[in-house]
Order: sequence, then structure tokens, then C-alpha cells
Amino acid sequence: MTLFLIKPTGSIDAAIGLSLLEQVRTGLEQGKLIFSIDFSSVYALDEQGLERFLQSLKIIYDAGGEHRIFSINADVHKLFVLKGLDTVLNLIPSNTMLRFSLDNFKAFEKFNVSEAVSNLNS
Repeated sequence: MTLFLIKPTGSIDAAIGLSLLEQVRTGLEQGKLIFSIDFSSVYALDEQGLERFLQSLKIIYDAGGEHRIFSINADVHKLFVLKGLDTVLNLIPSNTMLRFSLDNFKAFEKFNVSEAVSNLNS
């Protein structure tokens, strides 16, 4: 099984949330069941964006897949905590993502190793 990386940017609103849904569907059509979602460039989520994001995760689960969300900034993490989502989402601290990925996945697709290594040092 290979990893499918999704890297949203900016503020996740309804439009970007729709893009996430499309990316998940594309990954599933390609036979991917492990989704790694890099939030390093996400600085906010509005209600509609959060709803679409959660729909994306439900599609992954319904297909028998799994997800990891990493490099989450403090504001987005706080939103997840306030909504109680930190207990149900698979949130990976950024400094462990590379080690976690190398231990658990044999094949990588669209994974930027140099970026992940720099995250380990931050």
C-alpha cells in the first residue's frame, strides 16, 4: 500500500474543502488507502471547510482507509481541541512524522523527504 499525500494551503473554506474531497476521491480511485495530510500551510478552517474536511475523512474510512494529519499550527490545533476532534482525528506531531512514516510505510508517493527532515529540526 502506498501513501497518498495531500497538502492544502491557506484557509480551508468550502472551496478548498471541495478540493480536498476531490483529492481523496482521486487517491481512492488510484487504490490508495493511507492518506497523509500536511497542514503546514494551513492557517485556519471555517465551518464549511471543516465540514468538507470531515466528509473527506469519512470517505477515507468508508473505503477502509486511514489518515494521518501532521504539521498543524497552534490555531488549527486549538480548533480541533475546542470541537473535540483531537480525540478522534489521527494528529501526528510534526517532529515525529518522518520517523512514523518510515517505520510504517514502505512506499512513498509525493513525499518530500528534505521538507520532513527540516520539520524534525524545528
